[in-house]
Amino acid sequence: GYVAVRSPKWLNRIELAREEAEGPWQRGLNYKGLPPSVTDATSVDLTRIPGYTEASVYSGITGAERASMTEVTGVTLHGLGPSADGRDRRHHNTSEHPPRYSHSPGDRVVIRCSGW
Repeated sequence: GYVAVRSPKWLNRIELAREEAEGPWQRGLNYKGLPPSVTDATSVDLTRIPGYTEASVYSGITGAERASMTEVTGVTLHGLGPSADGRDRRHHNTSEHPPRYSHSPGDRVVIRCSGW
């Protein structure tokens, strides 16, 4: 899919240009890919690094099953996504985690806070 800032949902007008727009989202550190060897982004010449124009789909839920129809005690999710070690992770079972938990790349658990 296209990177979100480059994929507007509503348009008032379209303006063609030979260069990206000025601004932190187009020319700043946002949507730039830095190699792992870079430990301090302030020392990088951002004008020499092209911005992302497209990004692959990183993960997705392909199926969900409710553990119980009367009381939700767990949900089994099936999907795919890369892990930190480069292996493809498929068929995550999240039934051992409480509500508002989800898996992220590298099999870390992320707590989803209510009220966001």
